[in-house]
Amino acid sequence: MSDWTDMTLDDVAYIQIGGTPSREISAYWASTPDSGFPWVSIADLKENVIVETKERITEKGILHSNVKPISAGTLIMSFKLSIGRAALAGVDLYTNEAIAAIKPKDTRIYSELLYYVLPIVAQNAITDTAVKGATLNKASLGKLSFRVPSECRKQKKIVKILNTIDRTIAKTEALIEKYQQIKAGLMHDLFTRGIGADGKLRSPREEAPELYQETAIGWIPKEWKIKSLAEACDWYSGGTPSRKNSDYWDGDVPWLSPKDMKLFELSDTQEHITRSVTAISYRIMPKNTVFIVIRGMILAHSFPVVYSNNEFCFNQNIKAISGRGNLDNRFLAYWFVSKKSIFLKKTTESTHGTKRFDMKDIYELYIGIPSNDEQNLFIGKLDLISKKLQLGQSSLDKLQRQKSGLMHDLLTGKISVNVNPAP
Repeated sequence: MSDWTDMTLDDVAYIQIGGTPSREISAYWASTPDSGFPWVSIADLKENVIVETKERITEKGILHSNVKPISAGTLIMSFKLSIGRAALAGVDLYTNEAIAAIKPKDTRIYSELLYYVLPIVAQNAITDTAVKGATLNKASLGKLSFRVPSECRKQKKIVKILNTIDRTIAKTEALIEKYQQIKAGLMHDLFTRGIGADGKLRSPREEAPELYQETAIGWIPKEWKIKSLAEACDWYSGGTPSRKNSDYWDGDVPWLSPKDMKLFELSDTQEHITRSVTAISYRIMPKNTVFIVIRGMILAHSFPVVYSNNEFCFNQNIKAISGRGNLDNRFLAYWFVSKKSIFLKKTTESTHGTKRFDMKDIYELYIGIPSNDEQNLFIGKLDLISKKLQLGQSSLDKLQRQKSGLMHDLLTGKISVNVNPAP
């Protein structure tokens, strides 16, 4: 690869570190979203281009701190805590001290190529012998070394290719977000209005009050029954076999823990236990069981719910739930998902600070239960939008894998790019 050049970041770019105005002086911080100046923290580095920030600083904050102005189009990248998060400044802005602004000194390097190259190099550097065990700082950032095509036109061609797949990823993410909003709205309507005999959502109570009844959980369709979760469901507790006994582990029974519960439907788990231990004291729940997390720090921000497509054992931080009578388990699982905000408000803290539910509070919650036919209509509508979300997520995962492979091939020269000869 004789047409590639080795360089360090100090060779080709200026590095500028941000700062944070004193939190103790309110005059340094803008009080409204349309006042002050954008101030980027690591939490803002979620988009490719930064235009809006969670916090903004005032002119006084700028004058009385070590923040430095960063012009639109400049690359910014985190180098502390979450190392290697990168974005381009979409407007003139400022950053905190965990973020570096990187601006090319000359035409040897195309700024947007650094957007793709530097995060990989920075993440690799924290385990490199040159900086092993060290926190990245301005000096170590400057020592980051990388190889790029010598010709800037080839650098731009690589960026153009990667930008194309990034745009496709962004469109897919937007579609997923749209489906998530549709699903959230549909859930709200279904679990408050339900579906009438005509197969459509009932008219709102304001328009057709005769269709509704007032209950402990508010107004619900007249046909629905209301029960507490203690009355409506059977609840089961799990546990963890001794890890000191190898005979209990690496069997064929999936063993569910909160770390597995990233999807609504689940067929397998990271760990498995043997049937010999389940015969002693660990219950195997059948396919189509509902599982919720009842203990763990994940409850600080999320309420995982799983509908099982396989038999599972499960640990002590989870409850297995099965509906009684005509309460369909899949309907029940969707109901739990729809009530996420209610459940998160019910969390308490143990003496060790771990988030948990007081199960007495949970058992006392009420659920509205439609007829079996209406539950099936719910399930059909929610399955349809869930399928669209699943397909969207699968497409996104595939695109991200393609991007990762393409980046490796383009940035190592495994795939060469061709440009027209210079005039």
